[in-house]
Amino acid sequence: AADKRFVLSSSGHILGIINPPVTPPKRHYRVATAHRADRAPLWRDRAELREGSWWEDWMAWLKPRAGELVPARPAADERHPALGDAPGTYVLEA
Repeated sequence: AADKRFVLSSSGHILGIINPPVTPPKRHYRVATAHRADRAPLWRDRAELREGSWWEDWMAWLKPRAGELVPARPAADERHPALGDAPGTYVLEA
């Protein structure tokens, strides 16, 4: 079986995913290989604490596993037409 890797971020989805990395870092994360027998305290004790966003770490891990980049398919076509312009009408609803 392939190695399992677990990353635990100090922030939620807005700070951890949407906001770009900044200097100085406002967040940190822990990363370590995960084992089936692990319990949370065991994993945390051996996990490396890193400052900053987990984005860059994930991209470095993902790149050699992802294969070649390919152009994105169109978001809409004749069979699946667009429902409207982004970001959508729901953001205008009160």
